[in-house]
Amino acid sequence: MKPTIFTVKELLINKLNNPDYRYTFDKDSGTLQVKNDRVKNAVTIQLAELVKLIERDGESALDKQVYYITSSFAAAQNTKRVEDHMDDLYPVIRSSSFPLETKEGEPFIVTDHTAETRIYYVLDLGNTYRLLTQKDTSVLAVEKIKSQALINLNTKKIPLKEDNVAGNRFYFVRTNDGYDASRLLNEKFMEKMEKNAKGQIVVAVPHQDVLLLVDVVNEAGYDVIGHLTLDFYASGPVPITTLAFEYSKGHLTPVFILAKNKQKGL
Repeated sequence: MKPTIFTVKELLINKLNNPDYRYTFDKDSGTLQVKNDRVKNAVTIQLAELVKLIERDGESALDKQVYYITSSFAAAQNTKRVEDHMDDLYPVIRSSSFPLETKEGEPFIVTDHTAETRIYYVLDLGNTYRLLTQKDTSVLAVEKIKSQALINLNTKKIPLKEDNVAGNRFYFVRTNDGYDASRLLNEKFMEKMEKNAKGQIVVAVPHQDVLLLVDVVNEAGYDVIGHLTLDFYASGPVPITTLAFEYSKGHLTPVFILAKNKQKGL
């Protein structure tokens, strides 16, 4: 039987199976809010998107959603102090539409990135992480947190899987450690990719667990990374953006803007 938002709602609630959770279903918006009474925290699920993932990936899509919800609540319960775990600080990339503060009104620590993306900072907790807020700056300065997070990120290995499509060289970073998209912020890595490119380096961060790069030498390269970005965006637990970006000397330019400019002869 074809899944609907109603059947998926029941499947998800049954999978979660936690007496501390309270559920609010909004039929009009197609959302399910899951609230944890222990931490006074809530997660809202877009059921229509989950239906699409289940149609494509089966029960594994439901398992991933359960993991996302339980991990979010686990992070909210964690009391580790930032100053005691400096080696566990990292930057993560999120959509520019991602909230700037917690539901309690506490501002997150952020850095502007592009019109489509923003950088947040986290404390790694092993299987999940906690987004840092201004409360975490009571002992450490904001700039110290940001600089240390980048230092830690730059120590992470960047294994590349490669493919060739119509003469365009594609590279995929998928370690599933929660920081694949973040590796875009490794300046030395990006400079090396640009230096070794035969054409134009184009990058995409459709969700947090993948970084796509392509050495574009013809129009087919743009077409393929555009399709790949949309496909990955639809499958990720934390989507970021469907746009790809041209990378040049540390600057990112959205590809759709370039296309419009070329059409106008600019």
